[in-house]
Amino acid sequence: MDIVFRHQRDRISSGEPALLYADVDGRPLEARIDWETLQGLGASGRDEAVRGFLERYRREIERAVRTQLFAQGVPVSRLIVLDAGDLRAAGVGAPESR
Repeated sequence: MDIVFRHQRDRISSGEPALLYADVDGRPLEARIDWETLQGLGASGRDEAVRGFLERYRREIERAVRTQLFAQGVPVSRLIVLDAGDLRAAGVGAPESR
């Protein structure tokens, strides 16, 4: 499975799910993280602060996406939703939030 993350296309908007984009075997995939999940993991503030949080944990988030894809395959909808458990298992968040 060939996975290429397309960070320049990521969308972050206050109160909305963060949308992260990748190509899997040459076809688009969207990974969604709910705003409340991000806040619970330690991302605070508005768009730019959350964007910084996502950038700081970029590798860990990519690991969570890869883990879900390898465990469950690519969904027909081409959408995966990462929850707090997926992200914590990959190392996302402040130590006190784990």
